[in-house]
Amino acid sequence: RQALGDLPGALADLDRAHELAPDAPGAYSDRGDILRFACRHGEAVAAYDTALAMDPGHTWAWGSRALSLEALGRVEEAVASLDEALRIDPGYGWAREQRQRMMGADTV
Repeated sequence: RQALGDLPGALADLDRAHELAPDAPGAYSDRGDILRFACRHGEAVAAYDTALAMDPGHTWAWGSRALSLEALGRVEEAVASLDEALRIDPGYGWAREQRQRMMGADTV
């Protein structure tokens, strides 16, 4: 539904997924993505935080969380989230690129 632009429907689908599998961190990360696309960044960060409480090694959630934090003007926290993603997976090129962009640097 998200791909069709039906963000409320996509959130409703994820609410149902949460009911069926409340301990699935991917569903919370997906919810964060939908909220981020809807520019509901505070709620997105909360969803990513829930996913990360369940699975601290979820690099996608760390990276996506960084984008919402940046949108909220919380750049230091955003960079720290990317640092955590890179600590977990030093080869995570997307996170490295985002960190460089946020820091305004050519190298890390």
